Amino acid sequence: MDTPKQLAEQNAFRRFIKSTGQEASWISVESRQPPEPDLLCEHRSEGVIAFECVSITDPEIAKVLGAGSKARRDAFATTDPTGEIIRNKLHRSYTTQATRIDLLVYTDGRVISPDSQITEIVLAWVGSLEHPFANVWYSGEREARLLWSAA
Repeated sequence: MDTPKQLAEQNAFRRFIKSTGQEASWISVESRQPPEPDLLCEHRSEGVIAFECVSITDPEIAKVLGAGSKARRDAFATTDPTGEIIRNKLHRSYTTQATRIDLLVYTDGRVISPDSQITEIVLAWVGSLEHPFANVWYSGEREARLLWSAA
């Protein structure tokens, strides 16, 4: 049985492929456990591809949303967590049977930063560090696209 985190990752992936018009290209999506990437997916023409998923989430916004009816109602400060989240993800290593590992960076309404700011930060980090990802994809509030490719 999949955990809430795994279900959220599967849903993020499905939203991403739907928004990019790729739904028919994917045969299967299944969650995996570390040290494997989060998802093992089968693409109709490219074979098995692993996806590591990362949500750009502001911890303060997540705390407020998680509190439900007991959530604070006053104003609070937030900061963009993208740099720290991406830097940590790029330093990890994975084991997989897949032909490649891609990174899916997504937002789920738990960050106030606009897509343009998030993608700029992601691109800066991806371009400056060695990492295991062949492609970096983005699925945000207003856009879904390939951000970076090693090819």
